[in-house]
This record gives sequence, C-alpha cells and structure tokens, in this order.
Amino acid sequence: MNGNNGKCGKLFVIEGLDGCGKSTQLEMLKASADSNIRFISFPNYNSASGEIIKDYLSGKFCEENGRTGAYTAGSFYAIDRYIS
Repeated sequence: MNGNNGKCGKLFVIEGLDGCGKSTQLEMLKASADSNIRFISFPNYNSASGEIIKDYLSGKFCEENGRTGAYTAGSFYAIDRYIS
C-alpha cells in the first residue's frame, strides 16, 4: 500500500469474444467511475510480441498451427502480457 495513500485499487476484467461489446462496457464503466482508470488489452497487436501472435493466428508459422503446440502458442500470449 505504499504510494497510494493506504487505498487499494480495484481490478475489473471484461472478457469475451470479438464483437461482443467489451469496449462498450468499458466506455460505460469509464463514464461512471473516477478518471483514474488504466485500460489494458491483450493481446496488444501493435507491439513486437503482438506481431508474433498475428503471424501465428494467420498461419505463417506452419501450414497447420496445431503443429505449433499449445505450450508454444500460449507462450506467445504470456510474453505479450509480460511486455505490456
């Protein structure tokens, strides 16, 4: 609790499929809450690690992305979250 005047923050997670209204819900939350909100979105397709994810999703690594392996594919997302 150092540096935040003894106040704990809150974490809100908005999760869902593409186009289901996550951004709309975020905008509604921002409008009704304090202005001190930090928005983080994963994956960050604009980062170097996001480029790897885009390449994976588009099939550039191999003809069948299933051959990449779940652990390897999950690592792409973990790296993106760590860097962000």
